[in-house]
Amino acid sequence: MPDFVDSVFDVSSTVFQTSRNLIFKSYDHIRNIWMDSTPPPTPAQHSIIRTSINQVSRLDLKTIFLATVLGGIGTYRCLQHSKTQRRARLLPSGRRFEVVVIVGSPTSVVVQKLVNDLNRRGYIVYVTVTNELEVKAIESERDADIKPLLLNYDSALTIRTSLLRLASILETPELNHTGDDSSSYFLHFKGALIIADYFKYPKYSKLAEIEPRDFNAMIQNQFLKINALLQNGLITALQESNNRRNEIEKYNGVNISECPSKLIFVNFFPISTKEKRRLFLNFTLDINNLLFEYTYKENLKSYCGIPYILHNKNPDYIDIAKLQVDFHQDEESKLLSSGINILNIRNMFSGIRNKKLTSRKFHHQVFDLLNTNYLKKVYTINA
Repeated sequence: MPDFVDSVFDVSSTVFQTSRNLIFKSYDHIRNIWMDSTPPPTPAQHSIIRTSINQVSRLDLKTIFLATVLGGIGTYRCLQHSKTQRRARLLPSGRRFEVVVIVGSPTSVVVQKLVNDLNRRGYIVYVTVTNELEVKAIESERDADIKPLLLNYDSALTIRTSLLRLASILETPELNHTGDDSSSYFLHFKGALIIADYFKYPKYSKLAEIEPRDFNAMIQNQFLKINALLQNGLITALQESNNRRNEIEKYNGVNISECPSKLIFVNFFPISTKEKRRLFLNFTLDINNLLFEYTYKENLKSYCGIPYILHNKNPDYIDIAKLQVDFHQDEESKLLSSGINILNIRNMFSGIRNKKLTSRKFHHQVFDLLNTNYLKKVYTINA
C-alpha cells in the first residue's frame, strides 16, 4: 500500500512540474510578443483595394467640399419632407383637388376638430348634414373648402338622389380662377370617414331601464341609416374613384399613387373612470362593430391581390379599416392615458397629473390611414 501511494505521488509531482513549465513558457512567449516594438509586416493588399485607395488619396479639397454640400442639401430636403409629409397633394397651380367625406354629426366636437384639421392639411371636406342646425354648423366654419352634403334618409331613393350631387361634383371638371378650359381639373375622392357620436346617448345600467324609443333610435342611427348610405351610393362612389384614378392622375398632372380609396369606421369611444352606467353605450359600440364586420367581409370578396406584395387589380375593392379610439376621461373631462408608460412615470414625480392631451395623435392616425397603400383591419389608440 505505501508503494502505491508513493507511485501516485511521484506521478502527480511529474504532471504538476510539466504543467508549471508549460505555463511559464507560455507567459514568456506572450510577454515577448507584447514587449516587441517591431511593427508587424503590412499584409499584401489586393490590387483593386490598392487602386481604390490611390484614387481616394488623389481627391482634392474641391471634390470633398462639393460632396459635403450636396450631402447637406439632401439631408435638409429629407428633413423638410418628414415635416410636411402629412399634407394633401396639390395641383401644380396650388389648388386643392383631394376630397374627404365625413359621415357624422357636424355638431360633435370630435367631428368639428377633425374637419378643421383635415382642411388645414389641404383637403376639401364634405360633411353630411340632415337638418338646418347642422347646415348652420358647417356654414359657421366660413371656409369654402368645408362644405355640407345634405342627406335625406326617408328612403333608398332619396339617399341615392342625395349622393348623386356628390357624384356630379366628382365627375364635373373644376375650373381655375382664370376660367380657361385648358386649366381645368377633376376632384379625387380620397375616402370616407364614418364617425359615430357616442357622447349623446342616455346612460343605462340595467336592461330593464332601456327605453324602446332610445333603442330604436340607436339602431336607426348606428346601423340602418349608415348601411343604407353605404349600399345606395357611397361604396359605389369610392369604387368609381378607383376606376378613374389613372385618368385623373394624367388629366391633373399629379401623382395620386396606387393606394385605393378608403372607407374608415371611426369609433371615438368615451370611457369614464367612474361612470358605471355604460350598458347602452356598449350596445351602441357592438352595433357599430357588427356593421363594420359585415361590410368588411362583403368587400373582401372583391380582393384579388397579395397583401404587401402585389397590388389589388380589382377596382371594385376599396380599403376598409376600423380606427378604435378609447377616450379615457374623468369628471372634469380631462384625458387620461391608459396603461403605464415613461410619460406617466415622469408626471408622477414632477407633480403633473391629468394633463390634457392634444388630438394630434388621433388626427395624424386618420391622415396616415387615408394615405397608406395597405391597411390592417383594426387600428387602436388609447388616449
